[in-house]
Amino acid sequence: MVNFQREIRRLRRMAVGKDETFREQVIVYISQLGHLGQSAYYMEAYPTEYAFYKAEARKALGDLVTQIQMSCALLGFDFEEIIMEGFVSFRDRMKDVAGRKDHG
Repeated sequence: MVNFQREIRRLRRMAVGKDETFREQVIVYISQLGHLGQSAYYMEAYPTEYAFYKAEARKALGDLVTQIQMSCALLGFDFEEIIMEGFVSFRDRMKDVAGRKDHG
């Protein structure tokens, strides 16, 4: 996976003069999640405009990934390690769910 943490942080400082605080970053997450949710809603509500809203969803997802990389840089986390830890956590939860389903 491509990791642009350093470049994203450098561009942010160049444009704004400082890093966002983590709290400010979370507000951006909420905004991007709102755009993503709106796109999902409109994809179903307006099927003739599905392709347009799918493209909007793609943009919102890209913005979220970029913001997550910024947060990782700010907090001193390696983005790729976070992705791996998230996958391992998801995999383990799915194994637990499948195990309960088989025994229940």
